[in-house]
This record gives sequence, C-alpha cells and structure tokens, in this order.
Amino acid sequence: MFDNKRILIVDDEMGMRETIQDVLRDIGYKVDTAEHGIKALSLMKKNKYDIAILDIVMPKMDGVSLFKQIKEDFSDTKVIMMTGFGGDHPIVMKANEIEDTILLIKPYHVNELIDTVKAL
Repeated sequence: MFDNKRILIVDDEMGMRETIQDVLRDIGYKVDTAEHGIKALSLMKKNKYDIAILDIVMPKMDGVSLFKQIKEDFSDTKVIMMTGFGGDHPIVMKANEIEDTILLIKPYHVNELIDTVKAL
C-alpha cells in the first residue's frame, strides 16, 4: 500500500469510474466515486478526500465548475482533471486557465494516472 490517501473519482461514464477505481484500489488507495458534480460535493461534505479526479464534461455540473467549488470549499483537496476533448476545445482551454491545473487527456496510459496520483 502506498499511503492512506482517499480519492474521489467523478465521471459520468460508469466504465471510466470503475476502471480508475479498480486500478487505484489495487495499489492500495481508498476510492469513492460519483457520476456528477452535485453528488461529488455531497460526498465531500461527509468525507475528507486528499485527491479528486474529475472529468471535465459532465451533466449537472461540469468539471471546471466543480474544481472551482472544491478549491473554494475543500482547499486541501488536490484535483486532477481529465477529458477526452482536445486541448483546443473551449472548456479544456478554460480548465487550463485555472492555476495549478493538472490535466490528463483521454486516453492516457494507466501509469500516467498512477504517477500523477503518487506525485500529489
């Protein structure tokens, strides 16, 4: 087990949530998931998360809005954003404008995710 970090994965694609959850649990992290930002914020009010991994494009609340809310209300939580859209997509450009943005472009290699999580 690497450490006791608790991670929240927020993605509207169930397969993506489950895959990331399985990978991170297999190497010892405690992992919860949410399918949209509103549920994520509800979970964050109940649990302390060291890292939140957010999809950028989701229904109900996009990842950029969720990131800003996390930074405002849960400033100790580190955030990794991910997207399948290219770097020139308007919402990805908006995400890159946020200070301290860590952005993974899908599809990414699982080791890239693991290395990013371990570095935080």
